[in-house]
Amino acid sequence: KLRLGRQQKASTLGWYGFDGLSAAWRPVSQVRVEGYAGRGLARGYLAPYGSRALSALDELRPGVGTYLLGATMTASTATSALTAIYQREILRGGSGIVSERAAVDGNLYLGALALAGTSEFNLATNAWGKARGAATLQVGRVTVRGEIFRYVPTIDLTTIWGLFGPESHWGYSGTLQFTPSDVIALHGSYSERKYQAAAAGALFGIGLPDREREIA
Repeated sequence: KLRLGRQQKASTLGWYGFDGLSAAWRPVSQVRVEGYAGRGLARGYLAPYGSRALSALDELRPGVGTYLLGATMTASTATSALTAIYQREILRGGSGIVSERAAVDGNLYLGALALAGTSEFNLATNAWGKARGAATLQVGRVTVRGEIFRYVPTIDLTTIWGLFGPESHWGYSGTLQFTPSDVIALHGSYSERKYQAAAAGALFGIGLPDREREIA
């Protein structure tokens, strides 16, 4: 299957758009392989990365556009699925890397128990990024969910924001839901986040507590 034109890709790595070509192939019914490449669009905008309109909003943004390329592979069964993705964005002319990341996510269903997890690795900085693992158990009208997560902001290498040390954190949460009828649902939740120590010169980490709790 071939597709040409303006496209958007949603994955563990986030939302990315590009003008180009994507090609998908199923060597067997349970496996899907896809590759894509084209002119990159700025994240959150349907406009080329180096467009004049976006350059007017950020004078430090590179004046050249980008190329986005990536590949994904998904393998699935009736009760499980696993997806791996690689994506690289470079400045036109090969003058620099905007981002280069890889990620994997999967889920597994074991009757009333559902397991899910995601993780990503930043190849450009050689560091682990966001990660999340969750387990959900449903028994009758009661659903229990537990989750552990780690959040690391994704910063393009062509911006200066990475110098300000955006704050990362890890944490866990739990949710209990009771559904007595089709129109009524009661639930309670608890979550806790532990912020990592801000790096020297950090801007966004100033004033943040070491730990934060939410109860609902």
